[in-house]
Parts: sequence; structure tokens; C-alpha cells
Amino acid sequence: MEYYQKFRVFVSNIPVTDFNSSGNVFEYNNSSGMPVAFVQDIINLNVSGRYVSICVDNGATALPLTLSEVKVYGCSNIGANLSKKL
Repeated sequence: MEYYQKFRVFVSNIPVTDFNSSGNVFEYNNSSGMPVAFVQDIINLNVSGRYVSICVDNGATALPLTLSEVKVYGCSNIGANLSKKL
């Protein structure tokens, strides 16, 4: 089975639906594709937005983007007491 070779991650206030949109915060680009059970950590981002979008570019093939798990962590108030229950 072939896996996607190129994808971009966007953080924005509006949904991103096009791989060629500007403003991506991360790009994976590997001509041999992504290995099975691959984990990609993207750390130390200093961005804010309402949406996290992942867009794939498979070239001429119509392979779907298949992710088993995506975790997004963040906080809205830097320096706030994060242990306080809301």
C-alpha cells in the first residue's frame, strides 16, 4: 500500500481546504512516502487559531489522507492557572 508523500499543517481562524494555501506551520515532504506507524511531533509552535487543517498533495494519484490519530494541545491563556476547573 502506498502512503502520502507530502502534507501540510495549517493553524488559522478559517478552515483551510487547499494544499497550496499560504501560511502552513509544518510540511512533510518525502519522496518515498510515510512509513507505517509513523509518529510526527510538531512542537514549539507559537501560533494561534481556531482550526487545525491538514492538507495532502498526492500528485497525480487519488490516494486518501488516512490518519489513525491526531492530537492537538494548546492553551488560550499563557501564564494562567491551568489547574483551575472551569
